Amino acid sequence: MAIVQTVRVLVIDPSFIFYQGIRQALGSSPTYQIEWAQDLKSPLTSGEGFDLALIGPSFDTHAALELCCQLATRNEKTRVVLISQHAESVLFQEDAFLAGAFACLPSSASQQEFLDALEQISRGVRLFREEILSGMFQVEPLTRREIEILVRIAARKTDKEIADALCISVNTARNHTQNILRKLQTNDREAAVWRARLRGWI
Repeated sequence: MAIVQTVRVLVIDPSFIFYQGIRQALGSSPTYQIEWAQDLKSPLTSGEGFDLALIGPSFDTHAALELCCQLATRNEKTRVVLISQHAESVLFQEDAFLAGAFACLPSSASQQEFLDALEQISRGVRLFREEILSGMFQVEPLTRREIEILVRIAARKTDKEIADALCISVNTARNHTQNILRKLQTNDREAAVWRARLRGWI
């Protein structure tokens, strides 16, 4: 008789309904032991002792990626999975891959797709598109000037302060900022900074 090894799963999401949905999806299998953390402040989010950490869709994109990065850094044995409405985006997948996730699963995944994915992840398979796993997908690189501006954006400088520091007009500083946001596919300065840090650009 084969011994069934228990897989400890930590569900991180403030929604009790999401947690219950995961319990129901995994409940038919005796393999999974499931615990719940509502937010980043829970001591459980250290990830210690868990085989899988499932980050739910209630977190905004930035918070989910930050948490992924923290969990992957704190405990190499915990395989982190992001469940998100953005899972089909190649750029978001690359962000998740760089943050240490083992997979990005869409919120709309069926129970069988979800169970199949967790089984593969439990075996150590990273479920990302081939172009991400092979390093072929690349975000459009920033110019030297754009990186100089992004460093100042990261320091919370205004367009005027950036323009003064680099001896350029405020309009030029704004144009560079718009190019940065376009290349990094975001409308948010903080997200652009985080995305660039994830790639080691700043």
